[in-house]
Amino acid sequence: GENQRGPFHDAELYPSSPNSPMRKLGWREDVRAGLQANMGLFVTHVATVFMARPPAEFLDHQVDLCTYALNFFQTLARKPALKRRTWEHLLATLLDVTSSVLRTNDPQSRKASLGNRMLSEILKTLLVSWIRASLMVP
Repeated sequence: GENQRGPFHDAELYPSSPNSPMRKLGWREDVRAGLQANMGLFVTHVATVFMARPPAEFLDHQVDLCTYALNFFQTLARKPALKRRTWEHLLATLLDVTSSVLRTNDPQSRKASLGNRMLSEILKTLLVSWIRASLMVP
């Protein structure tokens, strides 16, 4: 049954959980103020929409949220103000997102998976960001 917080509630998504994807994506409790730190933190938080595993009936909603997240990543990659560490964090996060959405053990559910629906957009975002980073960072 669904708990009081709704179908997307998953204790593993919260940073305090040792198995949290946010920890895997580089979330740190000691983040300090500043533009680069805040962009990195925002990248980490936005990426969690790819890590959720909602029931199948919510897949369309998750695809919509993931599309918005990819648009954010693409917009961020066009900004000239990113420092090397922020670029590295963005690219590492996109690699983790790609790995996460492609990981499906059940061949029957693979066709209706987030990875199947979003793969081309995720790879496009990753490759464009990678090329842009290679041009922007000496």
